[in-house]
Amino acid sequence: MRFLLRASRVLALLTNGVGKLAAWCLFPLMLVIVGDVVMRRYFAIGSIRLQEFEWHLHTVLFMLCLGYAYLCDAHVRIELVREGLGERARLFIEATGIVFLLLPLCWVMVDYSADLVSRSYAAGERSPHPSGLPHRWLIKAVMPVGYALLSLSALSILARSVVILFGTPEQRQAARLLVAPNKFEDEAATQGARP
Repeated sequence: MRFLLRASRVLALLTNGVGKLAAWCLFPLMLVIVGDVVMRRYFAIGSIRLQEFEWHLHTVLFMLCLGYAYLCDAHVRIELVREGLGERARLFIEATGIVFLLLPLCWVMVDYSADLVSRSYAAGERSPHPSGLPHRWLIKAVMPVGYALLSLSALSILARSVVILFGTPEQRQAARLLVAPNKFEDEAATQGARP
C-alpha cells in the first residue's frame, strides 16, 4: 500500500505540474482573442494566422489540463446518484470506471492520435489557408500527450482508491489527503452537523 501511495503522489505531482504550467496559456489566449476582436471591430483587419493561433492555444490549454482537472475532481459527474452513495461505493465505482472505461479510452486515443500526428508530420500538413500556420502536426502532438496525462491522473486516483478501500486507517487517511485536502474534512463536518 505504501508503494501505491508513493506512486499516486508522484503521478499527481507530474500531472499537476503540467496542468498548472499549461494553465498559463490562458493569458496569451486572452490577449490573442482581445487583439483579434479589436483588430476586426475597429480596424476591419482579420488574420487567419491569429485565429489559428487562438485555437492552437485553446487546444494546448484544454488537452494538457484534462488530467489536472480530473485530479482536482473538477469534471462532470452524475451528482444525484453519486451523492446518495457511501464513500466505499463511490470509490468502488470510481475504480471500476477507471479500469474498464477511462484507461482503455485514453490508451485508444493515445494510439489513434499518435498515428494522426505521424501521418500529419509525414505529409508536411499545414493550414489549408495560404496565410495560416505551418506545421499542423505540432498542435496534433498535444492530443496524445493530453490523453497520456489523463491516464496518469487516472492511475493516481485508482491507486488512491485502492488504498482507501483496502489500506490501514493511517494509509486511508494519507490517501484521503492526497485526493483533496479539504474535501473529506468538509464532508465529515457536514455529516457531523446533521441531526
